[in-house]
Amino acid sequence: MLGIMTQLLGEESLSQSNEHNMHGALREDGAVTRAKLFQTTKELGSEHLRNAIMVLAAMGMLVDNDSDDSTNIISDGAQEISSVTWAAIGSIGYCKPYLEEWKSSACQ
Repeated sequence: MLGIMTQLLGEESLSQSNEHNMHGALREDGAVTRAKLFQTTKELGSEHLRNAIMVLAAMGMLVDNDSDDSTNIISDGAQEISSVTWAAIGSIGYCKPYLEEWKSSACQ
């Protein structure tokens, strides 16, 4: 799943000003354009990725490896899954702005 999300969300989102300046991005008749559809797909994909993160965290399989909290005993499997997951999400341009927020939400 992370591989697919990386391909879909690999680039950062378009700024509002860039979106208005692109040829055919926003039409006067309100029709959905390819650029707008792609942006909406990215938003939806990002939301699904966040939901998956919350499920993994609720199951105890996703932790914040950067945390100094040594009171929790974390399995090697959870540490490995966490490292791979956070690294993959950190490499996704579209999700970089949300990474710290997702970590803090998932690993409370």
